[in-house]
Amino acid sequence: MAFLRKYGETPCSLDWANPSMDYASERNLLVEQERLLATDPAYGHIEWPGVRRNLSRTATRALDVLDFMASHSRALRAIEIANGLNLSPSSLNQLLKSMADSGYIVFDPRLKVYYPSPRLSRLASWLDGIYYGQDVLQRELERLFRASGALVMISTRTGSFVQIVQSLAPAGWSHPVESGTKLLLVESTLGKALLVTATELEVLELCREIGLDAGRRTALLSELQQIRATGYLLGSFTEANAVATIAMPMPAPHCGLPLVVSLSNRSAAVQERKNLYRTLLHDFVRALEAERA
Repeated sequence: MAFLRKYGETPCSLDWANPSMDYASERNLLVEQERLLATDPAYGHIEWPGVRRNLSRTATRALDVLDFMASHSRALRAIEIANGLNLSPSSLNQLLKSMADSGYIVFDPRLKVYYPSPRLSRLASWLDGIYYGQDVLQRELERLFRASGALVMISTRTGSFVQIVQSLAPAGWSHPVESGTKLLLVESTLGKALLVTATELEVLELCREIGLDAGRRTALLSELQQIRATGYLLGSFTEANAVATIAMPMPAPHCGLPLVVSLSNRSAAVQERKNLYRTLLHDFVRALEAERA
């Protein structure tokens, strides 16, 4: 939400990305968020990752810890994890103890650091097998991030929504879009890029389900033809937001999950660097195709 407030046009006074707030405060924010989503069309049907997550909050934070450890590729002290995830030391210590007791992480009492457990190696091996090979996706994603200097996202389809599953933001962007954020497929550049593999009948059925009028249906089909012809789509992050995004379908991984990669920046920056961004995205896709083959 803060990303949209800072770089787009949607006003908002709430911060949904603060994991340190207490349960009551978080629940109040979620209730208010759902009210806004239900009553204000300017929000573009965005579902932020905090919605309804309070019941599984501990599980989500445990996964956040593992993801944070993976991003550093080294053993970490508790204080490093607490600072990186904006968690209170007391809450984190309880979480780390539970994860260690379950065998998901290992504590080294000599160095006072935590390691991921060998128990996770099966998961890592399986993921390498279904997503282009060992470390390929992460390596190419980081290369794209360094070369573009833009917000990089990978997204997939979940029903009538597109969900951002991974994002990398430049250092100056203190409040990027969170992983887990959902956008309506037909109202976002990311979603439209994902629809490129759908048949016209499937697209029309989706339009009927969400109540899209005839004019917007025609415009959507035209945009999908453009993606099929050019291999990418340039547009707004959502219909209600001015952040520009260029999105490109990714080659299907071995698991068959539809994925799209995108670069986002201020509109002027994207227009100025459109050819560079397009080339970088093509290089990213070709690298994945080569590894998959």
